[in-house]
Amino acid sequence: MKNGGGKTETREHRRERARRYRAKHADYHRHQKAYEARLKTGLTAKKEAEAKEALAGLPGFPLPYLFTFRHYQKAVEEAFQTGIRRFITIWPRGGGKDNFWLNFIAKRMQERVGTYYHVYPELNMGRRNLWEAYSNDGFRFLDHFPRELCVDNGQRGRNRTEMTVTFINGSKYQVMGADEPDRLRGGNPIGVAFSEYAWTARSAWPIIQPRIIQNKGWVSFNSTPDGRDEALYPLWKNSDGDKEWYRSIETGKSIFKDGGIWKYSVETDSWVEEKENGEPVYTDPQIDELRRSGRSEDWIAQEIFCSFNGSRVGAYYGQWITRARSEGRIKHGVAPWDPRYGVSVVFDLGFTDYTCIWFFQRWGQRINVIDYFQDSGQPFGYYVKVMREKPYRYNRYWAPHDVHQHHGASGKSTYDVARDCGITFDVVPNLPLTDGINAVRALLPRCFFEEPNCGLGVECLERYRAIFNKRLEEQGTHPVHDKYSHGADAFRYLALVVDEDQGENRRVATMSDGEFEIFP
Repeated sequence: MKNGGGKTETREHRRERARRYRAKHADYHRHQKAYEARLKTGLTAKKEAEAKEALAGLPGFPLPYLFTFRHYQKAVEEAFQTGIRRFITIWPRGGGKDNFWLNFIAKRMQERVGTYYHVYPELNMGRRNLWEAYSNDGFRFLDHFPRELCVDNGQRGRNRTEMTVTFINGSKYQVMGADEPDRLRGGNPIGVAFSEYAWTARSAWPIIQPRIIQNKGWVSFNSTPDGRDEALYPLWKNSDGDKEWYRSIETGKSIFKDGGIWKYSVETDSWVEEKENGEPVYTDPQIDELRRSGRSEDWIAQEIFCSFNGSRVGAYYGQWITRARSEGRIKHGVAPWDPRYGVSVVFDLGFTDYTCIWFFQRWGQRINVIDYFQDSGQPFGYYVKVMREKPYRYNRYWAPHDVHQHHGASGKSTYDVARDCGITFDVVPNLPLTDGINAVRALLPRCFFEEPNCGLGVECLERYRAIFNKRLEEQGTHPVHDKYSHGADAFRYLALVVDEDQGENRRVATMSDGEFEIFP
């Protein structure tokens, strides 16, 4: 490695320089304890400011260490220097996201004493992908924390159990997992980098956010997309136009390898930088190779071109919804209510979960899905009122087989309660789950969805996905049960009965024509 004078620096030279640097700052903790003691006894504002200034950072050591920013990474550092403290970096797989943010954190640890988190969706992912990992060039990520700045604990400032690195100025870096939210509570970070945020529990950021605000700290969210997920996509959408955010979305062909590769030379006993080749992160031949190996176009769109329009990993209907969007079948004006035709409704009945209702009209083989509604914790009469307040005239009412199940002190089933309200349910056939999923896939090319009425329902279809088996690292055979699964279940029932529902021209009375009164 070249030192500031342009000479080659050997391992012995580096060790001696580290010894001298530590000796220079050996009294750091003594000054810090004295400062804390003075705080207890009282300090004037001027003296307190002077003490803080004396303890701020470790000057003189150049960072990043054995790492050279590429052009798109340098832009993030420049944005920070202008005062930006909120970042979203959506870069392709292999774009150097984690390596960059680790080196970004190291610079901040030198500048401002405090605790810094690197948060992964799961703690074990952080251990596997960063703590024990090496870059594509064979360089261990943790070695970017220079020995000279780390406490001399015999492990280069590292605690393998807690996955922390501590600087001699007191700054601490820690790998964390969003799957253990209680560990995020009670900390006092001044900087946080979320890795693979599209796969991170949404509860993680709200836990940390108050501390970042109070400490006037910074936060970054880096990831490739996972379709229109519930974490990264809303954040990207809601931050659009906000000048307090730095937003970067790149593709594998829009960014180039124009940084440096640091390699250890046995001959010179030093680290030597080689310039990268300047090629795109992904070339056309490399993308073609991915296709030949079986990678889907959705995967390539998501991982290489950072598209939110690809289907989520394990999504049952992702590619069908993506196709419907591209063909213009999900937008305002494509499936408006036509008062000449009756409307049929399909329920998924939730007793403790959501009750979901799809409203649709048939035009021959074409299915116009005109509306969607969901709510929870409400009696059945509430949903009758919702339907009555809409201008539609109704043909048929469909419900799953559990509509005959009896509930509550009354001992009545939902079927009986609905009949008291003037609604007679037709019962959806009780077929295997896979039959229903295949029916939805066959039906979706015939469907047109009216926006914004169906926006929440379409989101349920888009986010309906299989459970991921973490032990086997493969998709399971059963769907995730979450707030999106109920709307998807209701549409599965729709797909099973839509071709039985031939009454699109049948004239029936509107609900307002009935004599019953359920809301005294």
